[in-house]
Amino acid sequence: MLKRPICAFTFFALFALSCLFPATGNAQFANPEFRDWVLIDTAQPYLGLVMWETSNHNDFFGFNNVSVERLIEGEQYYAKIESKQRAYDASIEGWIAQTIATRDLDRIDYRSRCDSLAGLGYCLVEIRAGIEDEVLFSDTIRTTDQEFQQRSITILPEWRERYPEFRVEFEAFGYVFALVPEMMAYSVFLLDKVEASYISNLASVSRVAEQLKVYPNPATDVVRLDLPVDFTAPTVEIYSVLGNLVASYANSGSTLSLAQLPRGMYLISVRDAGRVMMGKVVLEGGG
Repeated sequence: MLKRPICAFTFFALFALSCLFPATGNAQFANPEFRDWVLIDTAQPYLGLVMWETSNHNDFFGFNNVSVERLIEGEQYYAKIESKQRAYDASIEGWIAQTIATRDLDRIDYRSRCDSLAGLGYCLVEIRAGIEDEVLFSDTIRTTDQEFQQRSITILPEWRERYPEFRVEFEAFGYVFALVPEMMAYSVFLLDKVEASYISNLASVSRVAEQLKVYPNPATDVVRLDLPVDFTAPTVEIYSVLGNLVASYANSGSTLSLAQLPRGMYLISVRDAGRVMMGKVVLEGGG
């Protein structure tokens, strides 16, 4: 049984971003440090987490239900997942999730802190797979942490053999039960970074997505891509924040003209030499 379908139309924009890069080969988590957010312009605007599915949505009355927020401390960005107590007699957990390919996947590493708990609240990490949403891994955290903890999930060989991809979910569980206060639950789950590690294979080139540096950034029209020397004939694809492919360049060089694109933020994928690089650029002025 699939968990928590989201009915808000505005959620489609964020969901589309998670489909930009197909789960083929070894794919790293997108936006793993939670630095990229986009404004969802609705009756009550809120920030949406780029490349992740989240529980954030607007209900039918135009009021938002934002349980996933950006938290900045100095130069550090976090995803703050909170169970919201906005209804009665209902499960009201907050969550984020991303799907990743299982090919050669060895381990999932993440830094997290179960920051606040009340009543029967808890923080939860799950791996699900298949059309029946089978739970392969589940870790319930019922104690609070003073510091961020480094945690790992080892991927079993039989999981890789049975499923081509996993859905990895982080959740802050909450519950409102007005008639029985003892059943009340509240939690806050902070995430710092999520990474995928792969089985070493010296006979093949690593296909884990790497960070792409783009400069100047912000830019007005022409940008340069900081590409490795073995990227001799890269394929470059430009995507809007809605997940639409807006430009594609085969056998591209390291310099691109983006003057024809409307101003805004774009995601850039570069593929060559058995590798994938991903980055972003913001276009301002001109255009």
